[in-house]
This record gives sequence, C-alpha cells and structure tokens, in this order.
Amino acid sequence: MFGEAYDSPNILAADDYEKKYMSGEGAIASARARMPWPFDVLLLFLAAFTTATSIASGTWVALATVPLLLLVWILFMFLRVTVTPDTLHVQLGVFGPKVAIDEITSATVAKYDALKYGGWGIRLGIDGSIAYSLPGHGGKGVAVTFTRNGKERKMFVTCPNPEEVVAAIDKARGGVRVAKDVRVAEEEESVEEETAEREKEASK
Repeated sequence: MFGEAYDSPNILAADDYEKKYMSGEGAIASARARMPWPFDVLLLFLAAFTTATSIASGTWVALATVPLLLLVWILFMFLRVTVTPDTLHVQLGVFGPKVAIDEITSATVAKYDALKYGGWGIRLGIDGSIAYSLPGHGGKGVAVTFTRNGKERKMFVTCPNPEEVVAAIDKARGGVRVAKDVRVAEEEESVEEETAEREKEASK
C-alpha cells in the first residue's frame, strides 16, 4: 500500500522538529507517517510542467508557483504523533492540536472513512469531528474523544502503529488519574489537619 514504506514504529528517535515543538524527547510513544510517494511525483510533475511552459512562453511570472509547490510539499510531507505523560501532540506538517491527557475521555484503534471526511488532509467530518489524515497506511489510525471548554470533541489521526499509541494514551491517562487521586488525598489530609488544629485551639 502507498505510504507503508515510510511508516515508523512506536519506538523511534525524535527528530529536531519533534524535540523542539512536540516534546519528542519525553515521548512514551510516537509515530511518523509520510505522505505517499505519488504525492511527491505529482508535485514534481507540476513544478517541471510549470517551469517548462514558462520558459517556452517567456512568461516568467508563472515560476512563482514553484516555491509555493515546494512549500506545500514541506507543510504536508509528514504526519507526526507523540504521546507524553501529559499531552498528545498531533501535527500534519506544521498544523495540529495539542490535547492534554486529562482532557481525553477515550482513545481507540479505528479505520479512516474517506467518504465521511471527503478526502484526506485536515478534514471536517459530517459528524463535526476533525481528521488529520494521509492516504495509504492501510487506513489505520486512532480515534480520540476529548472534552475542551465543556464540549465533547472527536478527532481521527492517521497512524501506522495505532495499537501502541492507544496503549500509551491509556497509560498516560492512568498516570494522570493516579496523580489526581494523590493530589486530592493530600488536599483532604491538609483540610483535616487544619480542622483539627482549629478545634484544638478552640478548646483551649
């Protein structure tokens, strides 16, 4: 299938971009999917065709589209996912959300429905969900449900290793729950100590 040769496993070294912008060094799981090679061929053909026709016609203004094609190639070449103990990072090119682990209510392995989203890329589904998707990769991905500003939101992300990413999200969610339980217990203990201290002073 297109794109499978570029799939990266869940354990991979973070590149400079992921280290700087996606907390890659602290990731407990990550994935990096590349746009299938026909995308490269198409952009190369368009660039070559534009250049050739511009030279033949003497219309050099059209050459301005070549840098734009290069920019499109750079922006949408990779779809990256990193999971850290407190954040899920998703970026298609340079676009994508950061979702706090404590906002996530579920994460499941899913298959991409191109009809639902009307294609690939950054797409809005008919149900209001958003997809960060690439063609190929067996249609594999992760469906994430999270709550933000009191509203439930849903997201699909193309991912070559969805099982590992889901497992990492569940692990991180478990860690967040434990941390919350510890914090609540500490706050309750602090309140009890303050109450006991006040009662002790009142009885004097």
